[in-house]
Amino acid sequence: MVLLTATLIVKDESARLARCLASVADLVDRVVVVDTGSTDDTVAIATAAGATVHHEAWRDDFAHARNVALALVTTPWALVIDADEELVDTDVAETRERLATPDALPDILLVRERLRYPGKGPTGEPDEALILAPRLLKMSAKPRYLHAVHEQLDVSDAPAALSNLTLLHHGYADPSALRRKEARNLRLAERMERHPHALHCIARAALSLGEWGKTVEAGDALLAHPDSSPALRREAAVLAALAALGAKDTARFGHFLAQAQRVDPTHVDVLHLALLAAASRYATAVRRGAQREPELALRPPLLFHDTSAVLAMIASLTRRSGAGAGAAPGSASPSSTVPVTTTPGGWR
Repeated sequence: MVLLTATLIVKDESARLARCLASVADLVDRVVVVDTGSTDDTVAIATAAGATVHHEAWRDDFAHARNVALALVTTPWALVIDADEELVDTDVAETRERLATPDALPDILLVRERLRYPGKGPTGEPDEALILAPRLLKMSAKPRYLHAVHEQLDVSDAPAALSNLTLLHHGYADPSALRRKEARNLRLAERMERHPHALHCIARAALSLGEWGKTVEAGDALLAHPDSSPALRREAAVLAALAALGAKDTARFGHFLAQAQRVDPTHVDVLHLALLAAASRYATAVRRGAQREPELALRPPLLFHDTSAVLAMIASLTRRSGAGAGAAPGSASPSSTVPVTTTPGGWR
């Protein structure tokens, strides 16, 4: 039974495309590749793998290219995947069995996507983050994408189920490649109308590039935008707080942390930054106590304080806060998570 087409948009992906296509060969029935101007062997590799190749001029618009690819799909389902990803740890037979009964499934199926980031730990191994991304799409629902960068499905609220697919994303693992992508994303986002999605993209990309001022400016604008959702306001405050941290602006860090706490005080990102702030205050208090400042003589410590472990924790928390935050999980490339309601009884 012909069920599923893999769709890709590519440009100069000869180093990674073969791995991606080989990983989905047993799962999909067809492959559609939209090439946006490759000058290497990308097209030849795609053709040799049996893909249908369509040539489309690049318009600085990822949503447009995605929609061109979807328009070429004639199977009941489409899998949206990129050349720097590969399918891993997936029961192909189970997936195809489920997809064969489309009426029993919602229009959007989520996949587990493991994002690899440059490792900053002692071993140098890549760090990983896990998100759930809408990548299996029912074509009868006529799916389409919006936004030139970090494109998202054009839905306001839709049920979704979790499939058993897992994708491994390699595209962020190389620091220089990550920086190039973030510079591109910032350029595209700054050309978009200043709606919440664009402001969010600017804040994320600017933070990843160390452009603290742009991050704070976009975060402020996003917090004040009347159409910002609570989730976007929380992320705006977190991103701006991280930028203030990078700029060593303690007052601004405290301001944005307070904003994030007002929106979502129990979110793990907010608690992480609150822990960092508390640890910093503790280390400062111990340092002041060691200096025997007069006002502290009235309330001397009862306990023995060794700040070495706390200082190590601050360093670790700071590193983890900034590492890859611009491409933060939850809105990572391409087809970031959409506002869906996960149905009970998902695959797993």
